[in-house]
Amino acid sequence: MPSPVFVLEDDAPPVVKGVGATLKRAAAHPKLSRRLARMKGVLALKSSQDPQSVTVRFRRGTVELGRGVAKDAGVVITLDWNNMSGPHAPKPKVKGVARHPLFALGVASVLEPPLRSWREEAAAFWEFAKDWPRMPASLRVVCTDDGSEAQFGQPGEPEYEVHGSADNLKSVFSGNSILGEDYLNGKVFAVGSFEHGSVLTGRSIAWTMGDGR
Repeated sequence: MPSPVFVLEDDAPPVVKGVGATLKRAAAHPKLSRRLARMKGVLALKSSQDPQSVTVRFRRGTVELGRGVAKDAGVVITLDWNNMSGPHAPKPKVKGVARHPLFALGVASVLEPPLRSWREEAAAFWEFAKDWPRMPASLRVVCTDDGSEAQFGQPGEPEYEVHGSADNLKSVFSGNSILGEDYLNGKVFAVGSFEHGSVLTGRSIAWTMGDGR
């Protein structure tokens, strides 16, 4: 079965690109790719905090994404895009499950593709970001759960460090969350210069938007 085709509206806003990136990550898993290729229905995602919203049309092999909440959306999910991970993240509100149970089940699986280990997610992010101008020459990542760590880039003293729990590291390095926001929310903390933190946050935003995938 061929992989699903993704079509984003022209000049798509970040929220549309972010949802598209999540679905593309799902399509990288053979089982979820097959599910995406079979799905038919209209999904809407809207923010509980601001006007951001996305409509996703699944057309059995083609996935179309655009801004707004379509009137024909069969399943509507209201969520806080600013706080989607961690123990205090609010649970999304879902409408339409009773009328479209199989579609809702498919939506739930493709919107939460499985993550690799934090080491693998960090390695993939580093490979994407390492050659960007003004990036640190090396990055040390420390898991606060057990003290394990990994270093990427040049050997020796790392130029920048990111510390956090395994779940928070997986979230930020997979593109499920943005580095700068996770700093501010206390989910991860860093050791290094403001300049390197700014560049890494910019690359984190691009990764979340689906660049390099």
